[in-house]
Amino acid sequence: MSTSRIKDVLEGLISFDGLEYLSKDALVRVIDTPEFQRLRHVQQLGLASFVYPGATHTRLSHSLGAFSGAVRVLAQLRARGCDMDPDWQAATVLAALLHDVGHGPFSHAFEAVTGRDGARGNHEDYTLRLLEVGPQLRPALDAVAPDMSARVQALISKRLKTEDPDHGFLVDLISGPLDVDRGDYLRRDAYFTGVHYGLFDRDWLISALDVSQEWDAAGRRVRSALLFEEKGLPSVEAYLIGRYHMFRQVYFHKTKRFFEKALEVVSKLVQERGQPGGVWIEEMLAEVRVRDLDLETYLELTDAAYLEAIRVWRRQGGGVGRLASAIWNREPYRTIDVTDLPVPSLAAGEDPVTEAVKAYFERAGLDHRALVLFDEATDTTLKPENYRELRVRSGGGRTQTLVQYLAGGREQIRDRGLSSRSLLLEVLSASYRARRIFVDAAHYPQVRRIVDRLRAELTHGEGA
Repeated sequence: MSTSRIKDVLEGLISFDGLEYLSKDALVRVIDTPEFQRLRHVQQLGLASFVYPGATHTRLSHSLGAFSGAVRVLAQLRARGCDMDPDWQAATVLAALLHDVGHGPFSHAFEAVTGRDGARGNHEDYTLRLLEVGPQLRPALDAVAPDMSARVQALISKRLKTEDPDHGFLVDLISGPLDVDRGDYLRRDAYFTGVHYGLFDRDWLISALDVSQEWDAAGRRVRSALLFEEKGLPSVEAYLIGRYHMFRQVYFHKTKRFFEKALEVVSKLVQERGQPGGVWIEEMLAEVRVRDLDLETYLELTDAAYLEAIRVWRRQGGGVGRLASAIWNREPYRTIDVTDLPVPSLAAGEDPVTEAVKAYFERAGLDHRALVLFDEATDTTLKPENYRELRVRSGGGRTQTLVQYLAGGREQIRDRGLSSRSLLLEVLSASYRARRIFVDAAHYPQVRRIVDRLRAELTHGEGA
């Protein structure tokens, strides 16, 4: 890349020049690595384009946006007199740039495929491996500084928070309640999906940011964290409300969730089949069941490579062919919403709803796995445990945690007897859950009747 700046739909001009703590040549070398450029071939929202056709933006554009946000936040903190080591500033903008470098095809949807022993895979594990031993990425980071890879890893893994109190607040910029990752993807996802929920005044929010510091009796700094001034509260509210609506309307959209679940199930059916079908993705799926993928294989994983496998699988019989055809031809199953049912989590498969539905397919002599998919999605916008680290400085100069501030100096938000400075944020501390059953159209009427019968029984029993 010979240019020193690029034009971005949200950030305007993103300049790679003029950073006192990071040279243009060193930065561009990192950007030009195959490890980073692979993100051009991974869509930011996975299969959301099946619902929102404009949502074809990539992890690469999001990463550049997060980088730009980090540059701006550091400039704001320097303007407030915050003393930061130049190498840690370089590590911070590089961590923002590279925080998603380990994402697989279709972003988070792929993590359900790569997990083992009931746990989901984690793209951050591959991110840290690429930072440590990426064939071209590691040398590019070493060219910035001999310990730059270790610094970036300390930020992304959050180790810096406890290892270096002087710079621990920088972790909040990379992975925190108001980090530059969320600050970019909410606005970018809203723009490309065509919705308006994720919009907030980021410029005003950045202008309200500062650093909170705590000292021991000997005058040593023992802790540092990001804070915002009280004037920034409306922007924080808009940011969190936008996040809440983006989850409800975009990230948890029923059709998007169906295709993600279908991708997960068809991949697992291929894994269990264990018979190579001429697609190299199948070799990857077999390997990932027992061990982490080698980086050479992982770097070949893109949306296009996975879609090619789906194109081949749709011509096969059984559940693999049925689900692959549904994905390739965009044929979502019918949806039955069971969020209101007073049952345990659908994920365990031990509740009366999943048991009754599976029993229906078993009586019919059918493998239910490709004909009915169970999905549960849960999110809490304002989790107190996640926001205790975020500080608010009132006009009088008093610094409190966000939880204390909103609860009038108390540690709990949810006590309705407390007066809150932000009723909106009090409401956002509640969880949002969506439980759905996706059913092949041929079996929808029967499954619908089963669910309606159970709903009547469970509701009657609850009210008795």
